[in-house]
Amino acid sequence: KERFRRGVVRAGAEKFARKIRDVGRDRFGPGVSAAVADYKTGAEPYFSTIAALTLSPRKPRGDPANYNRVQEVGKALNAKRLALLGAGGG
Repeated sequence: KERFRRGVVRAGAEKFARKIRDVGRDRFGPGVSAAVADYKTGAEPYFSTIAALTLSPRKPRGDPANYNRVQEVGKALNAKRLALLGAGGG
């Protein structure tokens, strides 16, 4: 861990920027394409969790009670994350 950090510091920001400029543009598109299946597999449990939620009724715009809906989503997603971690998902 410490060796990695020192290597990053030694290389500096210029190398990072140069590698992005010279290599990144050619790898970005193929990298995104290659990641589609992994993204779907990783995100599907969370999308299913959100789709299965029954949220409290929405209040008028600006009503602080709408934050309760955000909290409901957050609690459900965190519970799913913890369940997946407990099942060896990460």
